[in-house]
Amino acid sequence: MIGKNAGNRESTDQEVLQVIEKFVKNANEVKNILLKNNKDARNVDNEILVLSKYLPSKMSYEELENVIGDIIEVLKKY
Repeated sequence: MIGKNAGNRESTDQEVLQVIEKFVKNANEVKNILLKNNKDARNVDNEILVLSKYLPSKMSYEELENVIGDIIEVLKKY
């Protein structure tokens, strides 16, 4: 159980993020099942949207390319 394995300590940010990511993953699985069975998945979409707001944003491919390019340029100077 999160935050309980070492007494009554508070959960770490990483532990909380892992739980939210698990909820999002489960919601996506439920959404896929609903869509496969031609059911309405709007409530699940809303759940995913709300949960995703608590997760750090992911880098786009272009942003990642730019960061790697910047690192390469810095390393070329050495």
